[in-house]
Formats: sequence, structure tokens, C-alpha cells
Amino acid sequence: MDPHNASAPSRNLYLAKRAPLVLEHAAGVEVQCREGDVWITQYGDSRDVVLRAGQSFVLDLPSSTVLCSSRGAWITLARPEGAGRAARSWRERARAWFAPRASAALRGLEGRARIARYG
Repeated sequence: MDPHNASAPSRNLYLAKRAPLVLEHAAGVEVQCREGDVWITQYGDSRDVVLRAGQSFVLDLPSSTVLCSSRGAWITLARPEGAGRAARSWRERARAWFAPRASAALRGLEGRARIARYG
């Protein structure tokens, strides 16, 4: 399925080995790891999340998110039906908008990563 089509409630994707996928505006999207492992980095969040097969995580920040796998992975991206963007405070919106780390990282990934925009 096309990761660029955000209208579908869920889509299955294969993350190739060391080929990052960047999600933008994906707060509220659930990342489900079906096979392999997935490393999730949300800009503005000090945590990195690593999922193994059978685990999932709901993205909770409106900033850009990078998904990557060291061995390759099958994932499902799911947005609960009827759920729009997650409600967020003005501080969260400002932090995502002005995050220099996110901007610099996205510029560095241009041409090397698939980018999917939500919302």
C-alpha cells in the first residue's frame, strides 16, 4: 500500500534494511510491528522506542517521526477510525514547528528516505 495515502485507516508496509521512513503529522497513528524490529524516533521526544514483532506504539507528538529497521520489518500503520489529529497544546505545536533538530534531520534525509504526510 502507498504510505503517502493518509486517507486509509490502516496500511501494511515493508521497511527495508536501513531505509528510513519519515512520517509527518502522524500523532495518533499506531505503529504495529508484524515481523522484524522497528526503531522509532519522534522529534522533540528524548525517548527512542524499539518494537519487536507483536508490539505496537501510538505516536503521541505532532512532529516528524523516523521509522527504521536494522534487519527489515513488516509494519502496519493504523489510525483509529474517526480519529483526526490528536489534540495538542500550543506548546507542543510550537515545539514541533520550531524544532531545529527536526528540520536539520529532515534536510539530511532528503532523497534518502520515503516521507509520508498525514493530516
